[in-house]
Amino acid sequence: MSIIQAAGSGEVSTGFYKLLLDQSLKFDQNKSSALSRTPASAGNQRLWTFSAWVKKSTLDIDGYLLGVGTASAFEFIKISNSSTDQFEYAYWNGSVYVYQVRATALLRDTSAWYHIVLAVDTAQGTAANRVKFYVNGTQLTDFSISTYPTQNADTRTNAAVDHRIGSGIGGAYFDGYIAEVNFIDGAALTPSSFGETKNGIWIPKDTSGLTFGTNGFHLTFKDDVVSEGFNTAIYEGNSTTQSISGLGFSPGLVWVKDRDNGNSHAWSDVVRGRGRNLISNATNAEVSADAATDKDLISFDADGFSVGQFEDGTYNNNGSSMVAWCWEAGGAPTATNSAGAGATPTAGSVKIDGSNLGSALAGSIAATKLSANTARGFSIGTFTKGSGNETVAHGLGAAPDWLIVKRLDGTGSWAVYHSANTANPETDYLRLNSTDATADDSTFWGDTAPTSTVFTVGAAFNSGEDLVFYAWTDITSYSKFDSYTGNGSTTGPTVTTGFRPAWLMVKATSGSEPWNIVDATREGQDKKVEILQPNSSSATVSMSSPSNVEFTDTGFKINTNIGNYNTNSTEYIYMAFADTREAAFFKDVSSNGNHFTPVNLDYRDSVPDVPTNNFATLNPLVGTLSDTYSEGNLKLATTLSNAVYSHNRATHGFSSGKWYFEFLWNATASAYGIFGIVADTVNPDTQYAGQGDSYSYRSDNGNKITGGTASSYGASFTTGDIIGIAVDMDNGTLTFYKNGSTQGQAFTGISGTYFPACSDLDNNSSRNSTFTFNAGQDSSFAGAIATANSNADGNGHGSFAYAPPSGFLALCSQNLPDVAIIDGTENFNTVLYTGTGSSRSVTGVGFRPDWIWMKSRSDASGHRYYDVVRGAGKGLSTHSTGEEYTETGLTSFDSDGFSLGTQAGTNGSGTSMVAWNWLAGGSAVTNNNGSITSSVSANTTAGFSIVTWTGDGGQTTVGHGLGATPKIVIQKKRSGTSDWWFYTTAVDGSYDYLKLNSTGAKSDYAQTAPTSTTFVSHGWGSDTMVAYCFAEISGYSKMSSYTGNGNADGTYVHLGFRPALIILKRTDSAVGWMIIDNKRDPFNVADARLNPNSSGSEGTNVDFADYLSNGFKLRTSDSGFNASGGTYIYLAFADQPFKFSNAR
Repeated sequence: MSIIQAAGSGEVSTGFYKLLLDQSLKFDQNKSSALSRTPASAGNQRLWTFSAWVKKSTLDIDGYLLGVGTASAFEFIKISNSSTDQFEYAYWNGSVYVYQVRATALLRDTSAWYHIVLAVDTAQGTAANRVKFYVNGTQLTDFSISTYPTQNADTRTNAAVDHRIGSGIGGAYFDGYIAEVNFIDGAALTPSSFGETKNGIWIPKDTSGLTFGTNGFHLTFKDDVVSEGFNTAIYEGNSTTQSISGLGFSPGLVWVKDRDNGNSHAWSDVVRGRGRNLISNATNAEVSADAATDKDLISFDADGFSVGQFEDGTYNNNGSSMVAWCWEAGGAPTATNSAGAGATPTAGSVKIDGSNLGSALAGSIAATKLSANTARGFSIGTFTKGSGNETVAHGLGAAPDWLIVKRLDGTGSWAVYHSANTANPETDYLRLNSTDATADDSTFWGDTAPTSTVFTVGAAFNSGEDLVFYAWTDITSYSKFDSYTGNGSTTGPTVTTGFRPAWLMVKATSGSEPWNIVDATREGQDKKVEILQPNSSSATVSMSSPSNVEFTDTGFKINTNIGNYNTNSTEYIYMAFADTREAAFFKDVSSNGNHFTPVNLDYRDSVPDVPTNNFATLNPLVGTLSDTYSEGNLKLATTLSNAVYSHNRATHGFSSGKWYFEFLWNATASAYGIFGIVADTVNPDTQYAGQGDSYSYRSDNGNKITGGTASSYGASFTTGDIIGIAVDMDNGTLTFYKNGSTQGQAFTGISGTYFPACSDLDNNSSRNSTFTFNAGQDSSFAGAIATANSNADGNGHGSFAYAPPSGFLALCSQNLPDVAIIDGTENFNTVLYTGTGSSRSVTGVGFRPDWIWMKSRSDASGHRYYDVVRGAGKGLSTHSTGEEYTETGLTSFDSDGFSLGTQAGTNGSGTSMVAWNWLAGGSAVTNNNGSITSSVSANTTAGFSIVTWTGDGGQTTVGHGLGATPKIVIQKKRSGTSDWWFYTTAVDGSYDYLKLNSTGAKSDYAQTAPTSTTFVSHGWGSDTMVAYCFAEISGYSKMSSYTGNGNADGTYVHLGFRPALIILKRTDSAVGWMIIDNKRDPFNVADARLNPNSSGSEGTNVDFADYLSNGFKLRTSDSGFNASGGTYIYLAFADQPFKFSNAR
């Protein structure tokens, strides 16, 4: 597990979100993942609240968020079951459901996050008040099953029985991500305790001030660790004070190196104290930083350390990637020992395993200070040398195998003792600051091997010198200090340590070779090439060999014949420490300490995909093929016949910016892997990545492919290889990487919106491959790579196997481009009301509407258009060719809505009504951009304008005021009868027209398409005209087309936002227009439709579609929406942009 800590500490408040969440926990039903806890005693079983943020992966399975009880009698909260995706709470007593409540809303969005709250209060007299469901801050009130607990019943939750997060009891598991879990023992809270609305978006808020009750808990799954003895931290220098946390212990020794620049290796320890620095690549005396200026390492903290201002670049070089190797000692001595040898040390001067030593230490020299961790075999001490051979107590209780001694008060080499250094290590020494070979000199260690209590220092260290030592001893399954003999082959020695290393240092004992350090944090791959050398201030040395050292589960393997590691017959000593790190995702961060036990979960399942930074995954809603998704939709298994071409693509698309992502390919049968990017026009069921508007890289021959045409490109790749993809949409280029090595620029001239994609092509056999995707949330590739890496992007997001090229970013919501409109309801909103038959006002629009489209839902009354440019009381009807009429249906446009008269079509008594409202630019202004003067009310931010003009007898140009080219212009004659002409370039880029009052198919329009300033008038002589113009605004509106698949598992349409309104029409056949919205269908599935070309009442007989966080998914084969091969145009407006959207 890597540790990356930004500047500062504690919760971060930044940007749109007041509270940035750090981690979620990834659950996989195939691994039976769960967190388990049994309370010591029962809490309040009648009154409690469960809150969690959830990102689903698989639909139509038993998606348990909480399971409580035993296999024979259990209670649960889940958000899907084997046939539907609904929020449910129930208790099964082994025979029947004692209570069961299931909401009708379908939760089928796998691209973003839901906030789920269940509040239980069985004391309530009204049954429906005993159990309350909330999703994204909104209470659910419509239920398909509603059998409530009896009054004052004790639920199973909060009893002293097994409680499981992400699992039922006795089987059935959640598949997806869970974040920010809060359980409140003794209160039934509302969502406002856990979240709040900002700009129309439901967002998390700090819950640390809540009262959790005895059995309450708060799980954040933060990137914290429980670690024993050793850990590595990576952080970015900033030249100002920052805290580096997440070690899992308070370090005794911190060894820091700037990875990017030639700054020295710096050593600080708790025995010498803060600000006292040694440099391993030099013989310099100890340097003390100015404590008053907070420079260099300024404190050893409970879970890490803090660094201060820039001094010489060693600890906090601005913009540099810094690595810190940290060891846990026995605690910080609080006093200096003034007692002599053989006496009990001064209280506080000797810390053994965290406690003050109260008895005498062995040794002829009294340690000035000593800190020893006997469990992890590490100690630090300072002493003043006397004359001749003298012994010093090390406090380990076992003989040191690795010992370093360094003078503090003057220059002197770093003397190294190693128990495997030649046959007589007590007579030999090495120098950490030098490449020199082993030297034979008995004056260093007095020709005496260390014992379980002391080591000997000889005359090589002068009388009166102040010295520090660092001592380590072998600890089974944790540390190993031994040697191996090189064979000079690229198939080098395999070395057994008894554990998988986290850190390894190697040095040849003969010849002039450097010390070489590799670790599992700088390079998460098993194969290591990035070397740092303690004897040199040089930045990271990347060796030419593809894998100098390979970490294994039982040690390491040498895969090179370079002198650093493997000269034939040369002896190499090594020092290795095990990876003991475990993400503390199971820790309760409330003051209760109600921690959970992980079941089939490890630190690699704690990922940065969270509600406040939503990462791309593969998208199971795209296509209809029966591929198998797992590991939070990061892993995909294909098992299809060789007759099928297809592709799978990601949830996040991009049309600008620079993006980097990775795929790991594993082919278990003969197959070809293809990786790249695809446009959403590429059919996921019949085209592979590389056909149509797509760009890809093929495994077997290294070819690049676009438009179905292949050409020579790069190296072939095979199972186990990692393919990196760098897409520069700002410059239209695409580059592929194989295991971190660039294959060169593959494509140029790329423009449009694209998605990461993968395909599996057969090789005359059934396909059987596994793809694992990493958008930056999991560089272990769902555990396929034993140790995750820590290569973040330039914004500090993500964890990649290989470092992204400079300027390229992880595909996550924090990195998505800013949007002009966050709250879509500030520019478009739907209101529902019931007519009274009397004059009245309707409020709740949220702004003064400039265009209102009204329709009765409950009877066959016509559609009515009113706008501020033509004036209140002047109506038009889309289902009719009739001219403009004057009526009292709408009497005014108000600040938060509108006022109505007594007209039956807008305010009939008892009539259920819908009004769609748009914000234009208020009162009209004169526009002279066209060949004829027009009056325009334009909202350039939202891409909408209302235009009126009087014709001059020809097809003149008319100014629309948008400053951008509209993709749709709806024109209607006001002063006479006419069709509603719907002009558009949204179907296929050519200029077409349909009629809003007709079911007819589209036709080509042989006129000049609109420009950024004008459109062409239909040409109705000297009549008065009106037009409604729409330009596409990223994240708010989209006008395009899709192709139906004729399947109830229908076409997925990407919008880049969560829709509030969709208007659509089949363009290649005579089928009616459809309009749906998120107010008539506040939850999925959407089935309430009206037809602009008809005065008919609302229809609800077809389950049309699911609204999603980034588009919509058709859920019908009805020809009006999803005929196989049918082409459909749509006009959609946003509720929320995908950058901030909650799941729908």
